[in-house]
Amino acid sequence: MGKTEAADGVDWMGKEAGAWLALAEGKGDEGLKNMRAVADDEDAGRRSGGGSCARNAGRNVDAVETVRREALAEYEVSLQANPNRF
Repeated sequence: MGKTEAADGVDWMGKEAGAWLALAEGKGDEGLKNMRAVADDEDAGRRSGGGSCARNAGRNVDAVETVRREALAEYEVSLQANPNRF
């Protein structure tokens, strides 16, 4: 592996880590956008290095974000109907 390939691998891993960090910090839209960019690079064969499939990870995160948003909306409706529930 040459220096360029190694540098590309580190760059790609940094992008993926940044996507996960954004998600962990509650920046779901930014994290998903970045994860999709990593997945696009992975699909185009521009990825160097190992790791999980970013496309599948992005789909999983997207599903979790959707469920989280729906659950919050349902909770808010429930609080309006039963304000002293908790």
